[in-house]
Amino acid sequence: MLVSKKINVFFFLIVLTITACESSSNNTEVDAVKESTHHHSDEEINLKNGEKWLVEPTMLSLIRKMEREVLDFDQQSFTQLGHQLSSDVEELTSNCTMTGQAHDELHKWLLPYIDLVDSLTQTNDQKEARALYQQIKQSFHTFNQYFK
Repeated sequence: MLVSKKINVFFFLIVLTITACESSSNNTEVDAVKESTHHHSDEEINLKNGEKWLVEPTMLSLIRKMEREVLDFDQQSFTQLGHQLSSDVEELTSNCTMTGQAHDELHKWLLPYIDLVDSLTQTNDQKEARALYQQIKQSFHTFNQYFK
């Protein structure tokens, strides 16, 4: 099973390298990222020689926007929050400007986050929605441990 996960990650990185960060194919990139989320790995994010990775300013502002939306959420409509975050993810991936290992490490955070957002948009169960919301909040804590 571990070999299968590594193959999936390798395949994803190849697809991502081919399709990601190309401004001429915004919709294709979003679709490729979403398609690959079902095959994401639980690979641990690594620091850059003990330091946080620098996220491009445009992308960081979009991530901070999502974080504010989550932290300011009044827990009234989880579905509405899920759809807003999904829209934000599409904007983030279509404006991808990162490359190299920082890009790869960011995707180790982003792919599980996208899975959580997708699940939030699809659930009608309030208990499950609250649990997903808490996991999304936790994902921003993780983001802040590894990125600046």
